[in-house]
Amino acid sequence: MLLEALPAFPETLTLGYVTFAPVRVLDGVKSLSYGANMLATRLAQERGFDDALLVTPHGRVLELPTASFFWVVGGEVRTPRCPSMSSIRSPAGS
Repeated sequence: MLLEALPAFPETLTLGYVTFAPVRVLDGVKSLSYGANMLATRLAQERGFDDALLVTPHGRVLELPTASFFWVVGGEVRTPRCPSMSSIRSPAGS
């Protein structure tokens, strides 16, 4: 087993939105390639943000490149609706 200490995280972080529009032919394809995610993070950091918030060309929030996005409303945890990721996230998306 390999264990390493977690890096120090700031108390808050800033997110810069990056429009995520993968090629239509790849819709629904689960891939291990993080190339697009790495580019999104770089684009956000070049604009002074800590990480990217991936959104569709229509403005729908998807996720972060290497993290999940959620918020709390009335004590209930909410996540973005994303049908292509329904097998790997909570079904209670909102």
